Amino acid sequence: MKINYTSPPKDKPFIAYVGFPWSVFCYYNKADDCFYYQEMQIGIYEGEYTDTYFESEKIDEGDIIGWWDMPEPSEFDKQKINWIEILKGNIKIAEKNGYANILKNSEDLLCDIKEAKTIDEINCLVAVYNERLKRSETV
Repeated sequence: MKINYTSPPKDKPFIAYVGFPWSVFCYYNKADDCFYYQEMQIGIYEGEYTDTYFESEKIDEGDIIGWWDMPEPSEFDKQKINWIEILKGNIKIAEKNGYANILKNSEDLLCDIKEAKTIDEINCLVAVYNERLKRSETV
């Protein structure tokens, strides 16, 4: 991934190098006319440092040493993410309304799609899922 040393973008979030040994999520805030980065913090919870959270910190544009675009998911990952979201919605509806068959099939497909390695495999799994639902509706 190539780092840009030009002025960072004001129209989209990005990953920035600001001098820490790690990179940070960064964005421009038009209302404040400045950049912010997210820095992980940790606090004490029940006597141990286990309370992790993020805080936004202002940063001057000149203090952003380098930046690069946020990575885009591949088409395969986009399709996988889309199906996972659809199935999570189906599962919630099925649980709420007591649709045991849809619930079982959606849960099974969700597990299978998470393990899928190709778009063709996802398409095949979805086709089998749809056939199962059609058969169960006619019974």
